[in-house]
Amino acid sequence: MKQNKEARFEELTVEKIASGACAPKDYRFCLLVHLPKGKVKEYESTYLQVIKEFKAEKNDPVRVFYVTPENRKIYQKLHEMVKDGFEGPGSMILWRPKRRKFKIVDDDVDARNPKRIISYVRNVIDGGSTLTSSHAEL
Repeated sequence: MKQNKEARFEELTVEKIASGACAPKDYRFCLLVHLPKGKVKEYESTYLQVIKEFKAEKNDPVRVFYVTPENRKIYQKLHEMVKDGFEGPGSMILWRPKRRKFKIVDDDVDARNPKRIISYVRNVIDGGSTLTSSHAEL
């Protein structure tokens, strides 16, 4: 288990991407959650459980961020990539930036159920399901 890896549920920002998180060369999966700023606290404990689950693994395979409509730069870039399906609080995208592949998380995956989210993500990571959509460079 990696030490000194604090679990934090943070907003995806231009600065985070510039520092390498969910950037075009990032090999990790990125789970992006659509949340208005006023809803972040409501969902935070759920996603902290998801983050902790994957941080416990040696290769720390998943980054988890929320995206707010208030952050226009990031929100617009994502909507260039994902035309629809990433609307409304709790909608999610599982994305692999380095591979330019993503998948909108199924509607039946409850955004407040950490076990269901972990199971869904694990299924993709382990090859049981694939990222089905491609995108151009962002």
